[in-house]
Amino acid sequence: RKPIVVWGHGIIMGGGLGLLSGASHRVVTQSSRIAMPEVSIGLYPDVGGSWFLNRMPVGCGLFLGLTGANISGVDAKYVGLADHLVLHEQKQQVIDALQSAAWHTSDALNMQLVTQILSEFDYRDEQLPANVEKHQPTLTALAQHTDAESYVKTFFDMDVS
Repeated sequence: RKPIVVWGHGIIMGGGLGLLSGASHRVVTQSSRIAMPEVSIGLYPDVGGSWFLNRMPVGCGLFLGLTGANISGVDAKYVGLADHLVLHEQKQQVIDALQSAAWHTSDALNMQLVTQILSEFDYRDEQLPANVEKHQPTLTALAQHTDAESYVKTFFDMDVS
């Protein structure tokens, strides 16, 4: 399996989200906004949505799939849609580092090499917007409901301020 890097900057929806979720190395930026707005018009998330929504922390995939809420790059890392958060201004530096890397004949070693290079650019500032993790207890509680009616009723009865 060869390394595939997807750089998700700006609005990532629909097929773009499908491409991002299927890559071996998923990079988002401080300006990434990820969503599945098709649910607001009665469609269901596709392009791998059933696969990646079920792999998120408890309740996150259900909430995002039902509401079409958008999330930030920090949130994308938390729910497992992204592996790296890199400042968009560093994109050329990342490309240069990848181009000048000492590549191997082994795909496994190349996967490790790409991970190492991207990790050197990971941004770790706590000031970027994040909402999902701080609401994890609420999302976990909501996920206990087995039908849409009780889920929605509980959601509107909750104080999540």
